[in-house]
Amino acid sequence: MTPEKYFEEFTDNDQLIEEIKNIQKFREERAKDSFGFLPRPDFFAGKYPVTDAEIRAILAVAKKILVDRGGAYPLSQVELLDELFQQKVPLISKIQVEAFGYFAGLRRDTFKIQGEDVLAKTEYRSMAELASRIQREETDQRVMGKDEFLEKIRKMHLGEWRFYYTQPEIMDGTQWSIDVYFNQGEDVINYHGSNAYPSNIAEFSKFLSLDLGV
Repeated sequence: MTPEKYFEEFTDNDQLIEEIKNIQKFREERAKDSFGFLPRPDFFAGKYPVTDAEIRAILAVAKKILVDRGGAYPLSQVELLDELFQQKVPLISKIQVEAFGYFAGLRRDTFKIQGEDVLAKTEYRSMAELASRIQREETDQRVMGKDEFLEKIRKMHLGEWRFYYTQPEIMDGTQWSIDVYFNQGEDVINYHGSNAYPSNIAEFSKFLSLDLGV
C-alpha cells in the first residue's frame, strides 16, 4: 500500500493527526529499542529496518493530505528542532569534524566557507605525534561551492540528531565530534559520541569524505 492510500483511509482529521503522532513517537523512541520490540504503526508492520528518511518521506505525505483538508500538522519535538536548525543553515561558517582512535590517532577535517567556496583541510596526527606535540602545516583546498555545500547539509537534517551518542559495551574504538559554527554570534552546535552514531552518519561521511569508523 502506498503512503497516500494508507493515510487517505483516515477520513477524519483527528484520526489522521493521531496516526501522525503515533509515527512521530515511533520515530523518536525506536533508537532506544535495539531489538525491534517497540510497537509499530500499522504502516510499518513487518518492515525492518525502517530508516529516518523513509519515516520523513511518509510523514511528508501525511502532512500534505492533512493540510489539503484544512488541518494543522503537529510538529514533533525532533521536527521542531530540525526546523530551527534549517533556519540557521545559511549562517553556517565552518564545520569541523574530529575522529580519534587509540591506534589510528587523530583526524581533523575542517570545512570553511570563504566567499562562494568551501575550503577543506584534513589534519592527521598519529599517537606518537600527539605525544610529542608535532605540528604539520596543512593547506586548504576548494572542494565545492557554498550553495551546494549548504544544500547538502540541509538534506542531512542535523537538527534531528541527538547531541551525544554512546555504545558503553565497547571500551575501545572511535570517539568523534562534529562542531557546526555560525556567523552573527550564533552558538556553536556540538555533536559527539563514542562508538555510536546518528542513523545517517554513513551518508554524512560519504558526502564529506570522512573517516568516522563507520
